[in-house]
Amino acid sequence: MSTRILLLGLIGIATVWAQGSGQKALPKKAKADAVNYYRDIEPILNASCVGCHQAAMAAGGLRVDAPESLLQGGASGPAVIPGKAQKSLLYTRLTDTTAKRMPPVGMVTEEQLAMIRAWINLGAKIGPA
Repeated sequence: MSTRILLLGLIGIATVWAQGSGQKALPKKAKADAVNYYRDIEPILNASCVGCHQAAMAAGGLRVDAPESLLQGGASGPAVIPGKAQKSLLYTRLTDTTAKRMPPVGMVTEEQLAMIRAWINLGAKIGPA
């Protein structure tokens, strides 16, 4: 029992230290198959992007209402470069601090950005639903 309390205390201290050190927390999931497009990425895109990037209304020719369309990209080129979040338009537009930032109204959370970054860096796999 006391070992469990000690372990929980150490975990708590480590968490507080990591948050206070100014480091951005990495997603808790580290394995490539742990970030699932349908479970983790699609809901973010549906909430923040699909309103302007779907079917005939696809702003900039980019559709995010289907994973194949997202990977195809739009008028500005590929939206996702598997393994390279920092070079992927999807990620750079979500983190941009200028008028090019997406979505134009509202923002995705740091946790959502971390999930998208991890998904892209792990190869932007679609996998089964």
